[in-house]
Amino acid sequence: MKLAEKELAADLKKAGAEKLSALHSESAVVYEIIKQEISADKEAGSDAEEFILLGKADVLGVFYSQTEAEKLVSDELAKRVVSEAEILIKNGLRTAVALVDYDLENKTANLKISGVGAVSLNPESQQLQKLIFFGKTKDEVRRYLLSLDHVRSVELKFTPAWIRAVPQVADHVNVVIKNVE
Repeated sequence: MKLAEKELAADLKKAGAEKLSALHSESAVVYEIIKQEISADKEAGSDAEEFILLGKADVLGVFYSQTEAEKLVSDELAKRVVSEAEILIKNGLRTAVALVDYDLENKTANLKISGVGAVSLNPESQQLQKLIFFGKTKDEVRRYLLSLDHVRSVELKFTPAWIRAVPQVADHVNVVIKNVE
């Protein structure tokens, strides 16, 4: 019977969510059951082939702008970027919104907005200027790049194959940053 009560509570929440969603289809929303009453026609623990559960619930829905939530997360994460050598990858942001508390009398609610983002090297940073690499060997370039934050691996390609050091001409040097998850 406890399992049936949990399923009924979930169904009540879903029904309330559907009704509330119809009111503001353009907004994102979080839901919570704030009051529920579930009654059964049989006593818990008694033998019965079937039983009837009746339920009633008050479902609270808080509507918010998903765009605003994502902007808040993006702005906060951007503040965490340490230097000009780092950039926040905007398309990698994930945002979650949860209801913390509410006041029905004042019609207010507090939401907790959290997000996860990725930071990468800025290809325009001082640490990746081509002139830093001029005249260095593959091993020297590899050690330098691996010493930078956010660099996990380095792939170097010198062409033609007989070249042993980075050329001193900027047009002959390409730095490519690959983001790997």
